[in-house]
Amino acid sequence: MATQGDTRDSLALMVKELVRWNVDPEVLFRMVGMGPDQTYDLTTATDLYLARVALPPTPSSAWISDPQSALHNVCARLLAIDERGDPRDMEWQLLSGFEQGIGRTSLGEAISGYRLGERPLSIGSCAATDAALATPAELEASLYFTAGLDGNNAPGISFFNREKGWSSAGTGSNPLKRILQKGPLNHFFLPLYDDIDRLDLPGEAAIDANRFNLPLSPLLPLMAGELVVDAVGAGSRVSHSGDVFVFERVGPRELFDSALALPGTGRTYTNDAANELGFVRDGSYVDTAVPFTWFGLLSGGEALVVEAFVVKPTGVAPTDEDMATLRRIQCAADFGGIRLGCT
Repeated sequence: MATQGDTRDSLALMVKELVRWNVDPEVLFRMVGMGPDQTYDLTTATDLYLARVALPPTPSSAWISDPQSALHNVCARLLAIDERGDPRDMEWQLLSGFEQGIGRTSLGEAISGYRLGERPLSIGSCAATDAALATPAELEASLYFTAGLDGNNAPGISFFNREKGWSSAGTGSNPLKRILQKGPLNHFFLPLYDDIDRLDLPGEAAIDANRFNLPLSPLLPLMAGELVVDAVGAGSRVSHSGDVFVFERVGPRELFDSALALPGTGRTYTNDAANELGFVRDGSYVDTAVPFTWFGLLSGGEALVVEAFVVKPTGVAPTDEDMATLRRIQCAADFGGIRLGCT
């Protein structure tokens, strides 16, 4: 009974937190029924929708192969918001197929999409204006009511995609359950069942470009011999020496330019220097007083960015040796023969 009580407490806490973050109840149902060795992997666009997470912001045109299919996928999710269900359980309502000119708005704009019913004062279609379908990157779609006495179709629950600014889904329904995303809601355009990695859409390459990935990553730099490697991947490495942790990343020149352009919000600099081959910034984080060094190097068109900082138990100040380790990391870094000018 004690074990069951602990389990109930754990489930109650999990449900509380997931509801707080507006995660769909379908996620709760699935997680509660999972075994101890199972994981909930987010692989499809429907998984992203239910967990209320999104793809990194990239141009929507890179994810839309066909405006009509994109609208179909948006409509399944709008129906799911309306009925608080899984989009995959809504798809049967869209079997009638795409139709042109199934209604008009109060502004006289023609709408095209999918018929859902004919009952008065109920949802009759999921559609978008012809102008919106012509520019799917800024798509606006709605669940429209059947035509009123004036012959117009009023929008109910709506979707607004914005490549810049805020996108939203669920406008017109419970405001507490409305989905908001800074940048585009690109996963709304994707098929309900397919693994995103297998779609092979240009958007995946756009994400890689934003992450400064290259088909062939530059070689990681030579670093201080005292560092113990914790993890290494294509173009990145994490290591430590005592209480000093080091994060390295290599990539194209854009990696260097992006790091150099980052504002110093939340940091206090004691040193901030840059030239055409590198930059170095030393200081501490404002909130935690954790000391850091942050530097970058350029070797031709390839870049290295390194951040190292001291992590001590709460209330324990960095030692002189910790600060000396930060300095050695700076001076030992060798990226294709390019080094910081330590003296």
